[in-house]
Amino acid sequence: MNSQKKRELIEKQYKQEIPSCIHCKKEIEKEDLQLQSTYWTPNRYMFWHKECHKNSWKDSVKECQLIDKDCNECKNFIPSGEYKQGTRYGYCSKLDTETLAYPGGTYCSFFVHLNCFESRSSSGNDLNLTVP
Repeated sequence: MNSQKKRELIEKQYKQEIPSCIHCKKEIEKEDLQLQSTYWTPNRYMFWHKECHKNSWKDSVKECQLIDKDCNECKNFIPSGEYKQGTRYGYCSKLDTETLAYPGGTYCSFFVHLNCFESRSSSGNDLNLTVP
């Protein structure tokens, strides 16, 4: 989402009501508002205080990844670079086999929940997320 669309969405929200922070549930002043898409539905945006977002966004994403347990977030998944119709193709180094991954939000109600899943973040690897 470009900055102009973010500004328009913020203005629209403030005309309707003062938004509450998804993290701390307190009202957000306009100048302290951070907009962020959700893990499960990347086309929906939630409102955060800038400081709440900075301190808790990665933790909330990690929690969602541990619920989902998809190959896309697994430390053993090696993507092939091929990506078609919301599916990422790759290889599992743990099971020594080709596999498919469904990046977050592709199937918002599709919980893979694989028993062999190992989080990239628990291995010391970053979640590969950026906090805007």
